[in-house]
Amino acid sequence: MHFIRIALLVSTLIGFMYGCKSKKIEETNVQKQVVDESVAQSDLIVAQIKRDACYGTCPVDLITIYNDGRVQYKGVKFVKNLGTHTANIDEERLLKLKSVVDDLMSSKLNKQYIMEHVSDLPSRLLTKPDGTTIRYQLNESPDILIELDKQVYEIKEAVGWSETVTH
Repeated sequence: MHFIRIALLVSTLIGFMYGCKSKKIEETNVQKQVVDESVAQSDLIVAQIKRDACYGTCPVDLITIYNDGRVQYKGVKFVKNLGTHTANIDEERLLKLKSVVDDLMSSKLNKQYIMEHVSDLPSRLLTKPDGTTIRYQLNESPDILIELDKQVYEIKEAVGWSETVTH
């Protein structure tokens, strides 16, 4: 009986120590986040879309469009342009995209638009300027999300990162 009490006491102390350590890590992460949020205005994103894999040869990539007109493309799998590439878009295209993003930000949207019962439909993850995300599939999304997706991928095509799938 005495052994059980000691074991309980030791496990409680370990739990407290681990909890304090986790809190310290969490506080450090919060401080890092504050530093990250203080980056220059030109480094802030307008939108970022990540396409996820499916069981087949669905393109996997990440497109980030920044406030200063920079576009960064990371081709991961089943795309012609593998690796990280950067380009710039003109002010007119950037303003058009920002207008759609503004409309999206003022819309009441769910955190996801996914067909749960279909396992092989690739999804996309949109990161908005405020850092929040929406996971979606095009066939399940509201019009404003489809319009944003369309504009981002038109930008990708306009700067020359083609959709040609490689095997």
